[in-house]
Amino acid sequence: MNRWLIGLCIMVSATACRRESRQPEEQVLVASATLTSAWIRNFNPFSPNALWPTRAGVYEPLLIYNTLTGRYVPWLATSHRWSDDSLSLEFELRKDVQWSDGNGFDADDVVFTFELMKNHPALDTGSVWQRILGIDKLAPHRVRFRLAHPDYPALPVLAHQMIVPEHIWVKVQAPSTFRNETPVGTGPYPIVGSFRTQLFELDKHPNYWKKEAVLAKKLRMPAYQGNDTVSLALVSGDIDWAGHNVPLIERTYIPRDPVHFKYWFPPLGGMVFLFANTTRPPLDDARVRKAISLAIDRNRLVKIGMSGYTQPADGTGLSPVYDRWKCCKTEAEALTRHNPNESQALLRSAGCRKEKNQWTCQGKVLRFGLEVVNGWTDWIRSAQVIKQDLGAIGIHVQVKSYDFGAWFEHVQMGRFDLSIGWSNEGSTPYEFYGGLASSKTVKPVGQAGPTNWHRFADKTFDMLLDTFASTPPGLKREQLVDQMQARFIETLPAIPLFPNPSWGTYSTRHFVGFPNAKKPYAKLSPHADPERLLLMTTIAPRTKNTSDGIADRTGAGGP
Repeated sequence: MNRWLIGLCIMVSATACRRESRQPEEQVLVASATLTSAWIRNFNPFSPNALWPTRAGVYEPLLIYNTLTGRYVPWLATSHRWSDDSLSLEFELRKDVQWSDGNGFDADDVVFTFELMKNHPALDTGSVWQRILGIDKLAPHRVRFRLAHPDYPALPVLAHQMIVPEHIWVKVQAPSTFRNETPVGTGPYPIVGSFRTQLFELDKHPNYWKKEAVLAKKLRMPAYQGNDTVSLALVSGDIDWAGHNVPLIERTYIPRDPVHFKYWFPPLGGMVFLFANTTRPPLDDARVRKAISLAIDRNRLVKIGMSGYTQPADGTGLSPVYDRWKCCKTEAEALTRHNPNESQALLRSAGCRKEKNQWTCQGKVLRFGLEVVNGWTDWIRSAQVIKQDLGAIGIHVQVKSYDFGAWFEHVQMGRFDLSIGWSNEGSTPYEFYGGLASSKTVKPVGQAGPTNWHRFADKTFDMLLDTFASTPPGLKREQLVDQMQARFIETLPAIPLFPNPSWGTYSTRHFVGFPNAKKPYAKLSPHADPERLLLMTTIAPRTKNTSDGIADRTGAGGP
């Protein structure tokens, strides 16, 4: 065992360092997507604290947008169709779907789900009822959404909503606080087989509608508190599929079993931002936010914080997923280039003064807390780099780490100064920029905001987004996105750092068929919601007759 493994074993119990013994015929898929010290039994798909994979695992959507192909995959719905006037959208539903308790799935469940969100606005985190007038049952397996005006970006919002069973949820009195400890779903793994604070298991659906899927008998989720402990479990062969940063993976993970241990970390995750709470002066001043951006050395940030697994962001905030939309190269690069002198010039232009290596703006010393998630070592290292860079020009930063639940509550409620965080993803930049700069996504401080944690609103963005929503695909749409990028550079609602790698590691000791660079049928990351369903229903248990050659062909990968 090398020094790195010895160090990890010191930090965790001796039992955690033992390699798990599983036989192929057990068909137990061990996965890790969330870091925590203990599980809380919550399978409510409307809850931000729902356990993985409640969304896209226990419950399912109508369609799945595949980021890698740019196409929608039929799921609970077999097809969709816009009306000629673009004021309604119909979905044809599958007729062969059963809930895990044996009841049939139909249009009543879809109508009920959306009506439930209307009657309980706290469940409507995607603001669906700001976009639709109503939903109609046209036939036992056909529904129609009525829109107030043409709204093409409504498709992914409606299509990706997880559908719940009417016969169960109609009895729930307080759906926003309901933990749904014994869920009933249509997904591949909807049945809680066992549950402990350190490990829980989901059993496969006994009559899953996707008949060609060869599912594992069980999906097992152990609790790992941080990246170090989960890295140990990976190199020990205890995990089949994970979505975490593994430092020095070519030295610490792959050599342990080069035939079976693989990874794929393409920079296809959402853009990671340094969010500045714009309700707290002077962070409401774009010049101050730009000054912070220019003070950060993103090359060093990527190298140290992210172990070189990604690349610096540019000022548009768009990740490589949106490369075909990008414009404004020169202006975008200037906004994220390390330039301490220009950073301080911007602070002076904002009326700030520097005395004894300390800046004062609007009568307040620039002293901020920077919040990150405890155990997310890549973000913690990144926060330390940001602290050093800002400290070098006289902005004082204190890094504060919290357990995920506490951190998530802080950012959603708007109770922070600075925080590292992710951003919206979607089929177009509309969803991305809407989550960052639309007044429709701004919630008052103290009220949970699913996006726009920094509370930024801009009338120009509102106009551009509204126009985009009613514009069919084509050149005019691209021109509108060009204007959005220019406005983002001008106002800098949030400070882009780097595109998050789509973290994905896997082992073919027990399962084969994972996506990878050679076979990119979907993102490998278990965090891809709802795309992970494409993977969960494609990988299959390795049998005694599976050769290493077959395992390599279906599961080989690398960066």
